[in-house]
Amino acid sequence: MWSLDQQALKTTKLVIITVASTFISLLFVLFYLHHASRSDALGLLTFDFTFHNSPALEEPVSDNNNNNETHEELPAVDNYEYDVELVVASLKQQNTSWYSTYFPGWKSNTYIVDEAAAPLTVPQNKGNEAMVYLTYIIDRYDSLPNNTLFLHAERFQWHNDNPDYDGYPLLRDFQFAYLQEEGYVNLRCVWTIGCPVAIHPFEDELVSEQHQDQTTSEIYKQAFEELLPNRPVPCEVGVSCCAQFAVTKDVIRQRPKEDYIRFRDWLLNTPFQDGLSGRFFEYSWHIISQNYYLNKSAKEGYRSYINAYASHSLRSVFDVNKLDLVKIAKSFGFSTPPRVDITLGASMSRDKKVQGRRTYGSQPKQANRFKRKRDE
Repeated sequence: MWSLDQQALKTTKLVIITVASTFISLLFVLFYLHHASRSDALGLLTFDFTFHNSPALEEPVSDNNNNNETHEELPAVDNYEYDVELVVASLKQQNTSWYSTYFPGWKSNTYIVDEAAAPLTVPQNKGNEAMVYLTYIIDRYDSLPNNTLFLHAERFQWHNDNPDYDGYPLLRDFQFAYLQEEGYVNLRCVWTIGCPVAIHPFEDELVSEQHQDQTTSEIYKQAFEELLPNRPVPCEVGVSCCAQFAVTKDVIRQRPKEDYIRFRDWLLNTPFQDGLSGRFFEYSWHIISQNYYLNKSAKEGYRSYINAYASHSLRSVFDVNKLDLVKIAKSFGFSTPPRVDITLGASMSRDKKVQGRRTYGSQPKQANRFKRKRDE
């Protein structure tokens, strides 16, 4: 009898806990529905945690009676070569205002792909964000900024490389010095989806007229051969998703403008659906934004040239301080000089010990050496 009472008590407790949990859950749902229409619904599902080494992220408070709003300033841009523009692919219902709110010093080029009357739009809403990126490059090829970030519209996106999926710290902490070194930088570092290898073009190829049933890996080889006929198709393709990246002006211009026009024409005319044509570019921007390795080689050559001057023993002839870095950079294919950490050679330290230098062609004095031999 005692055991039956205990069993009944346990069952009663379980029922009470279940009812209470359901009631609390319903309260949360009602609270969410009440505020969803008055604020960013997705923002209700994200949380900001305060760490000792990083300030909490605060939303700007809008006050219609106060136009003197203040926002956190951008990291200092200490050199003219680091001017920045944002290229944002957006639908008309998406919220892109956070870019200008948090980054007022960076020009935002927001392309509304489904509104023909928008200030910036595309010839046809096709190929996902690739149509926007190519249209911007074509339109601005002769007036590109030194650094361009290609981005999606919303601030909170599942593929943002941040614990809260927040795009704000992603851009706030972006290292432009590193971009200047590399030329192309994917904004997602996590290997999940895309890395180390996502596509095997030769193994995965499947030629079919029923494109709606195909995958990106099955059409990748065909699309690659059509768009990049002078390059061998890679055996493996791996890159972190999801088509958000930064590129320098020099890297973009390593391809002629006609290439980008041809890429966009392909997007406009291809029978592949958006999910295929746009996804092809998603897995190819790091290749299209090349000759990437040529760019890196050019920077290595430029760096070696400057360091050779800096470390030469005949500094009266090879004076690194008298070099015209702009002209030298242009000879290596750069419109602005890349940053170089100068490495001083051993001769620099030796020169500090030597008070005078013999003239070219003269012989060092041998008297002390011969005197030592006579003494022996």
